[in-house]
Amino acid sequence: MAGENDAITSAQQSPASCDSRPDPCYDPPDRFVEDALERPRTAAASATARQPAELLRTPDLEPFAGRQLSPRGRRWLIPLGIFAASRAALWVVLIFALKLPGAGGTNRFLDYWDSAWYVQIAKTGYPRTLVPAPGQSDHAFFPLYPIGIKILHTVIGSWNVSSLLITLVASGLAMVAIYHLVERLTDEGTALRSVALTCFFPWAFIFSMGYAEGLMMLFAAVCLLALLDDHWLLAGVAALLAGAVRPNGFVLFFPCAWAAYLAIRRTRSWTPLVAPVLAPLGILGFFFYLQRRTGDFFADLTARQRGWGGHNIQFSASQLPHVVATYLAHPLNDLNRT
Repeated sequence: MAGENDAITSAQQSPASCDSRPDPCYDPPDRFVEDALERPRTAAASATARQPAELLRTPDLEPFAGRQLSPRGRRWLIPLGIFAASRAALWVVLIFALKLPGAGGTNRFLDYWDSAWYVQIAKTGYPRTLVPAPGQSDHAFFPLYPIGIKILHTVIGSWNVSSLLITLVASGLAMVAIYHLVERLTDEGTALRSVALTCFFPWAFIFSMGYAEGLMMLFAAVCLLALLDDHWLLAGVAALLAGAVRPNGFVLFFPCAWAAYLAIRRTRSWTPLVAPVLAPLGILGFFFYLQRRTGDFFADLTARQRGWGGHNIQFSASQLPHVVATYLAHPLNDLNRT
């Protein structure tokens, strides 16, 4: 009995080394939090950062366990796989939707509403005059997505296919960028859930239509990732492109400005200013183009108000302070009804 007790005590005091275990070793929770917050920025160091064993054994990663998929491979295949699964589910819904009375063809579901406006702009450009209220004008839609449609059309010869292909590719890459961004800020499990919720959220059907949201999300995620690594030129260019895709891309100016401010305080270098200087040029460039084309610098806002907003106000530059003040005081209110 004494020998057996000694053997048990010895086994308890001398556990097998981590290298000899078939499963990955567990880190203490506190240590894992520190690793997540202080994860090195280089790709090589990030690839070797240790993760909790239970995270690597989620059902989504099991198919790759025997293949020893690299961390870099997971960061691409997992978000792309989730996005592909969400698109497949949407196509199943579409098959049933097409059988409904009066459903029409697939174009009614995939190339409708804003899709038609983007394709029209790609074909004819922006008119020199706006449609009077309550009519709708092309000027309400930003130019970068139609430019991409026009370029791709010269290669494949179909306007609708060009718009859908850009949306699908950009949206898939956006999920990869979002996965990388959330993983950098939190952990792999949160990144997986973030991508899954984004792909299966009710409004995510627009990632399979000729809409510009997927392209804008891609540029936004790339911008934020670049800010984390102090890649100021890349962050600024990505923010500029986002602002040329959709008006809400303009908000990327603020993280660019804040990150640049912190970096200047830390390094005493003015290089970070590249990002906030470039960020608003996308939307400003479009507005200057509209000024030259129509004579109205705010033609985009005017077109939005006339065709899609309320009819009790007309936008003008003199009302801009009132609109901004109203938004800051009541951010959830409809500005068209203030």
